[in-house]
Formats: sequence, C-alpha cells, structure tokens
Amino acid sequence: MSKANKTWDNIVSNDSGALEELYYDIFDRLLNYGMRIIIDRDKVEDALQEIFLMIWSKREHIKIYPSISNYLFNFLRSEIIHQLDRHKHESISSFELFPHPTSISDE
Repeated sequence: MSKANKTWDNIVSNDSGALEELYYDIFDRLLNYGMRIIIDRDKVEDALQEIFLMIWSKREHIKIYPSISNYLFNFLRSEIIHQLDRHKHESISSFELFPHPTSISDE
C-alpha cells in the first residue's frame, strides 16, 4: 500500500493528524496550480480550505483511489470555478442594491 493510500485510510478512520499531514505535504503544489487558474492567492487559499473541510466532513463517503493528488487537483479546479461562478452571481445581484437612476434626486 502506498503512503498516500495509507494516509487516506487513516483520514477515513478519523485521524485528523493524517489530514493535516496531507494538507501540508501538498499545499504548495495545490497553491501553485490554483494560482495558474486564478491569480488571486486569497481565493485559492479559500478554495483549499473549502476542499479540505469538505474532505473531512465527507471522508467516509469519498472514493479517491487510485490517486489522492489527482483527486485534490481536480477538486481544487472545480472549487475555484464554483467560487468564480458564485462571485459572478453575487456581483450581478449587487447592482440591485443601488437605487434606480430615476429615483435619485438632482441636486
């Protein structure tokens, strides 16, 4: 059994230390990959936090063999795209917060 597969088995067995180890082992590679998708370190770090929280909360139901790293890279790409879509919709709806131009009185 590979180290990565053993790490995953430990995560599934509720070993939060194994998740932390995985996070620190692959963080720089995931961050660099995410920065190629979107040049915003904060958004990439937010996406990384989200995917590791999701992994922990759904660890018993996730099947990620044969490659944990491939799974994480794909998951990160999907999460960044999801965040961008969500942000786009928030930006569009934020225009509704401004009053309609005809309701602004001339001074």
